[in-house]
Amino acid sequence: EAKKKYDAEMKKREAQKKKAAAEKKPAEGKKAPEKPLVAPKAPKKPDANTLVYVRFLKGELPGIIEISSPADLAHWEQVMKDFSGMAPHRTYVCRSNMFKAIDRVKKEKYRIAMSPELTFLPYTRTRINAPGEISLAGGKLVMLPSSYSRFLHQMAEMVKFGIPRETALKSFTLHAAEMIGLEKKIGSLEKGKDGDVVLLSGDPFAFSTRVVKVLVDGKVVHTEETP
Repeated sequence: EAKKKYDAEMKKREAQKKKAAAEKKPAEGKKAPEKPLVAPKAPKKPDANTLVYVRFLKGELPGIIEISSPADLAHWEQVMKDFSGMAPHRTYVCRSNMFKAIDRVKKEKYRIAMSPELTFLPYTRTRINAPGEISLAGGKLVMLPSSYSRFLHQMAEMVKFGIPRETALKSFTLHAAEMIGLEKKIGSLEKGKDGDVVLLSGDPFAFSTRVVKVLVDGKVVHTEETP
């Protein structure tokens, strides 16, 4: 806001200078009264820490916000009302209880990162697929591995209980790249992107599937050991 005010005052000053230069010269022997034009004071530049927040609010840096409950989300949104004219690139790291804010997710289409785990409704034995509920509401899912050795098995369980296969695949590839602002380099197999490829022995969501080969930037960095 200080920068906007400074720019407006500078523009006004330049207009006044042009107007003064365009006025007729005073009669001979008389001196025209002079009104000095005072330059506006430049706004103080933000310090390095504040500049990080400014870049986040302007959408230049991706932000990852940890939300532990739907109440946290409500408080965060109250804060963000003051910056409604900006478009920050943000992802909410949530717990399974975020399904309680499903109406808000449906309205705002948030990008939400969470673990691929089934949970129970409070005080019941009723299982709920919280990531699946978020996905069906239109939220953009990012799946966070809680255990790398079990991750594909957990994702298979998510698909079994309702997440579409295409959504599940994007949740740990393209959507994960978008979360950190690197979707133009990684996250999908497209011309011009880094050659990061994982080759599997079969269906990614089959329990018997193994990682056969891994390429990073087009170079093989891992090959399955043959018995």
